[in-house]
Amino acid sequence: LIKTLFQFIIASLVIVVAGILLAKTGDRIAAETGLGQSFVGTLFLAIATSLPELTVSIAALRIGAVDLMLGNILGSNMFNVFIASISDFAYRTEALRIPDNINPGLLWIGGCAIGMTCIALVATKQKRQSKNRFGGESIVMIGLYLVGLYALYTTG
Repeated sequence: LIKTLFQFIIASLVIVVAGILLAKTGDRIAAETGLGQSFVGTLFLAIATSLPELTVSIAALRIGAVDLMLGNILGSNMFNVFIASISDFAYRTEALRIPDNINPGLLWIGGCAIGMTCIALVATKQKRQSKNRFGGESIVMIGLYLVGLYALYTTG
């Protein structure tokens, strides 16, 4: 038990340090490319931090556990929103309370994310009632994501 606890603590510290370095790297990429912190964070950092969910989702699909895949993705979204609210509470000087800090494009990407989540939930319900394996909802979700990225890119 002590060996496992020690390994857990070491792994946790590595993840924290990697997260800090990832944020600093993203900030540097944004500064050097001029793409904007919101765009770099939404595109590159989100992809990098979503790779574990992608791995679990692919593994879940391979064993036929679709509910596990959806729970993983939607649960991760819910947890990230929860963490944002905790961060807002803990970091009082410049968090979500000050509208000047928020890129307007983030409202677009947030709205698109909410839309994508709603589409996924409705599609899940419909797929259980239907034997059709493919629906247009995937294309709509990809389109919403691209609309959000475009809004971030154009708003700075």
